[in-house]
This record gives sequence, structure tokens and C-alpha cells, in this order.
Amino acid sequence: MKKPLIAFGLIVVLALGAWAWMQQRDKGHDGTLVLYGNVDIRQVSLAFDGSGRVADMKVDEGDAVKTGQVLATLDTRTLALQAEQAQAQIGVQQQNLLRLKNGARPQELAQARSGYVAAQADAERARKDLARLQSIAANTDNRGVSVQELDRARAAAQVADAQAAQKRDALRLTEIGPRKEDIAAAEAQLKASEAQLALLQHQVSQGRLVSPSNAVVRSRLLEPGDMATPQRPVYALAIT
Repeated sequence: MKKPLIAFGLIVVLALGAWAWMQQRDKGHDGTLVLYGNVDIRQVSLAFDGSGRVADMKVDEGDAVKTGQVLATLDTRTLALQAEQAQAQIGVQQQNLLRLKNGARPQELAQARSGYVAAQADAERARKDLARLQSIAANTDNRGVSVQELDRARAAAQVADAQAAQKRDALRLTEIGPRKEDIAAAEAQLKASEAQLALLQHQVSQGRLVSPSNAVVRSRLLEPGDMATPQRPVYALAIT
């Protein structure tokens, strides 16, 4: 009976010793608990939405970044100049549309009427000159006026009549004002220019690469001067 008891006691002592050793192993020198295993890191690769040459890289590997922090920028000077040009063009089109909607000013109407009156006077004088030459030719049996003089007078009268008709039509258009189709076309052109400006401004905004969340930079994959595209990652971040 003594041998089984001795064996059982030896097993208990060994078990207690093994348990004490494992407890001591899982603690550091300062008594903290040490656990062993694998930790999964969430990683994200960042790339620019647009394409262009990298102008500046603002963080390095190992740096901690915050949500919304600018990490890198592209050279967007050409796009910015195009946006300024589009803005200036929009200003011109807005003034043109306003002029069409307001119609002719009183001064423009008065100028158109004066031009028509002057053209009528020129046409009347040309017709009188032609009639005078025709009368002389008839009274002198075509000897008092040459054929060339009659032809020139006849041509001058026709030109004067055509100019008077042109001035008359211009006066009518000025009085009526622009057509609705012209106003609609100007409005459509203005909207197209505004859309072009919005596109350029969006492309400029794509030249800034920002952090989507708090993270640590694991890899810096490009450098200033490199060409960046949406397919080329710029940074690899470990999400914290």
C-alpha cells in the first residue's frame, strides 16, 4: 500500500511544479503577464485619384498620421491655371447673357434709328441724281450725258437702296430684341462652362492625398518627382 501512495504523491508534486513553472514563464521580470500569438494588422494602400507628378511627400515610414491629414500632393499648377481661365470665360458669358435678357439700350435704339434715317437720305439723293441724269439724256438725245455716267448713277442708287434696307432690318431687330433661342443658347453655353470649371476644380482637389483614419505609415512607395496614377500606391498605412 505504501508504494502506490508514494507514486501518487510524486505525481502531485510534479504537477504542482509544472504549473508553477508555466505561471512563472508567462510573466515578465516585472510580474506582467506575457501572452504569445499572432496579431492581425489592418493595412490600407493609398493612391491618388488623379494622375500627375508628385510634388511633395509630407510623412515618412513610422510616422503616426491622423484622419484627414494631407500625406502627399501632386503638381496641379496647370489645372489651376485652366480653372482660372474657365472662371474668366464664365464672367464674359454671364455678361453676354445679361445683355441678351435686358435687350437693347435706349442709346442703341436711337443710334439704329439715326442710321436708318441717314441711309434713307442717301438713297433718296442717289435716286434724284439718277433721275436728273436721265432727264438730261432724254432732253439732249443721249448727247448731254454719257452712258458710263448713267451706269454709275444707276449703280449708286441701287447700292444706296440696299444699304437703306439693311439699316431698316437692323432697326427692326434692335426694336424686337434677341430671340428666345439666342438666350437659351447663351444659357446652355454658360452651363457648359460652369460644368467645365467644376471638373477642373475637382481635378485640382484630387491632387491632395489624405489619410482615411488614424494610422502609422508602414511604407513610403513614391518620392517627389515620380509619376503617380490611381494604380500606383503612394503609402501603405497600418490602421490603428
